Amino acid sequence: MTNSQAPSYENAEALRKSKSYPEALEQFTQIWQQNPGPFIGWRYAFCLRKVGQLEDAERVARQALEKYPEDKFTKSELGWILYEKELKPAKEENDLGRVVHFANQILALNFDRIALAKVVLAVMKVAKGRKNWRVLLEWANRLTSENLDNQPMIFGGRRGMSDRETWYVGRARALLELERFDEARQFAQTGLAEFPDEIFLRRTVALALARSGDMVGGIAEMRALLTHRRADWYMKAELAELEYQASNFVEAYRLICDAVSNPRQSEEYKLKYFVTLAQIALALGKLDVAAEHISLAKAIRSSKGWKVPSELVKAEKDVLAALQASN
Repeated sequence: MTNSQAPSYENAEALRKSKSYPEALEQFTQIWQQNPGPFIGWRYAFCLRKVGQLEDAERVARQALEKYPEDKFTKSELGWILYEKELKPAKEENDLGRVVHFANQILALNFDRIALAKVVLAVMKVAKGRKNWRVLLEWANRLTSENLDNQPMIFGGRRGMSDRETWYVGRARALLELERFDEARQFAQTGLAEFPDEIFLRRTVALALARSGDMVGGIAEMRALLTHRRADWYMKAELAELEYQASNFVEAYRLICDAVSNPRQSEEYKLKYFVTLAQIALALGKLDVAAEHISLAKAIRSSKGWKVPSELVKAEKDVLAALQASN
């Protein structure tokens, strides 16, 4: 180590700020051993985190917090360490219980705006994947739009949703799935005022209207949505479901057949809509078509080792009853 790099707080901090983390770590290690002050501990842990030594980073941060339990910077750093070490892996494993556990720990340590946004959005993402709409809404309610950046993410040169847009979409969807239809529609419309091209908010607006009782209005809005450049096959299937519920069976059948024939995704992603197709076909007296799609849905589930949902069981009973009656 040269004289200009002699271990001192000034040198170590200059290296840390210039993102020379391995060099800064070398100096902070010696300084912490010689003079473990409150300004050193969290910086030492920070450098350990940045070079990927998360176990050591947590150990140092906890040692520093024992010495200086009220130091907000040490608390904040321990929160970021737990985010990297515990919450991110739990998020990747789609483990909602662990994500919520560590999210609460992190926010007890670090409640700044950036940490709050990252932690809440992480919980929302996993809760959505697990279809736990209650947890998603509970955590979404910890934020307001002002807590979140409205600049779009860029992934490989392509535009993605901003954090604020993601929050609007997730919270609106949770309200819809929890059957709080008026709130879902109103909140999605608030999001659309800021993100007018957001197709998922428009979808929530349409479905909430239909499910709240205005089937004609909901169908009209859902049909208009299909002209959007990002409209996907399942949105056409959802429109088919609404037409079926409105007893417009011929149009429902046309839509659902067109939707499930879309080649963009494989058949395993269309299992729910094979049941819908069977129900619509049954309403039109197309018993062979209905039976064929019930059998297809069951066969795919069996090959994947997936359970048979109650909707499929009921649809199969209805089709078998109709076949027996026709004979």
